[in-house]
Amino acid sequence: MKINQSISEFRRLLFSFAVIIISINALAQDGETTTLNKSINVGDSPAIELNLYDLSAVVMQSSGNKIKIELDYIADGKEEELKRLKELMESSILKGAAGSNSATVDLTFQNNFDLEIMGMKWSKITFKSGNKESIKLKEFKIKRCEIWVPAKANISMNAKYSQVNFDYSVKGNFDVDLYDGRLHLQDVSGYLKGDAKYSQIKAGHFKDVDLDIYECELLTGNTNAIKLNAKYSTIKLGETKAVKLGIYEGGFECQKTETAQIENKYASIGFEELGDLQLDAYEGGFKAGKVNSMSVSAKYLELSLGQVEQFKMNEGYENEISFDSVNTLVSRDGKYNEFTIGSLGQSFIQSGYEDEIEIESVSSDFRKIELSGKYVEAGLTFDNPPAYVLKGNVQYPEIDITESQYKIRKKIGDDSRLEFLYEFGNVNESSSLIHIEGYEMDIRIQH
Repeated sequence: MKINQSISEFRRLLFSFAVIIISINALAQDGETTTLNKSINVGDSPAIELNLYDLSAVVMQSSGNKIKIELDYIADGKEEELKRLKELMESSILKGAAGSNSATVDLTFQNNFDLEIMGMKWSKITFKSGNKESIKLKEFKIKRCEIWVPAKANISMNAKYSQVNFDYSVKGNFDVDLYDGRLHLQDVSGYLKGDAKYSQIKAGHFKDVDLDIYECELLTGNTNAIKLNAKYSTIKLGETKAVKLGIYEGGFECQKTETAQIENKYASIGFEELGDLQLDAYEGGFKAGKVNSMSVSAKYLELSLGQVEQFKMNEGYENEISFDSVNTLVSRDGKYNEFTIGSLGQSFIQSGYEDEIEIESVSSDFRKIELSGKYVEAGLTFDNPPAYVLKGNVQYPEIDITESQYKIRKKIGDDSRLEFLYEFGNVNESSSLIHIEGYEMDIRIQH
């Protein structure tokens, strides 16, 4: 008898749970879609502020000077709360006087917390109005958000957890504060300035760019000038006239620039074509196809370079540097650097400690090669050598040459110290020069 009573009670309990689940499911589906429209006409070239929170929005070009918002939303809650929600939205989502030069679109809806009961999710949503009023709802969701603004306007966008797509070209400036979102822009006739974290920005062409980004992906077209402070970010640019970059980890690529000033730690940087560069780097990598001039201060950096006209480095430390070709190279007071050069043009001047140098082809019209320091290893290969003077003063030398190819003008000393002056070909006062000075210099010259 007691067993039958227990079974009956258990069945009643299961039935009660079933009723609760069905009720919860029914309540969760009570929300209806509401469409809201709001618009105003503003003056010429207005300043438009967009405040967005946790939504997807499309921004389009309006006709004339109209600003318009159209959105569909689902809301569920007490009837009086739904009424207040609609009233507050209608009064606050678009602010600005007709004919004025400024307007604000305010779509900031904030989630307080999510609650899950028996597998069903419930949300408590607080809508922040301008008067700090709040509305508590069981459910609130923006299903569609479309915004129309004049093409000629200055835009200021503050967005969190949002995806925003501009499907027209902005004729004005664009200020951005983006957090954990996505922004897609067409061309912007003015500047792009602001901050972004944990976000993606894809854009067309700009006049200027000035951004501070953290853990972002940035892709833009051509600009006049770009200034970036970036951490843990990936950046790809088109062509620009000037780059000023501070980067920590991540990657940077640019098609072409006339000038660049870069501070880099642990990042990978690449240019297809580069005019004049100032580079201060620690670890990471640097690649460039064609460079006019480079001034480098670097440690533990890998540089892979194509055609370089001028290269200068002071106090480089443990760098690996390769060139397809370089016309003039100066490296002073370096340590543990490795140079690999496909073709050397006019000159190579080096002073350092335990540097390693390999020049696969020295031009027939080179002017000067100077090697100095301690424990330096260098290999020089000539395909068609001009007349030149080879001279030096080395303690513990290892000079690997074919002496029969030279006229020996001076050779004083032995394996512990050697002072020498050789001539290759018919030299004169304007002939090219190879000059070697230092301690334990291991030099190989091949014709």
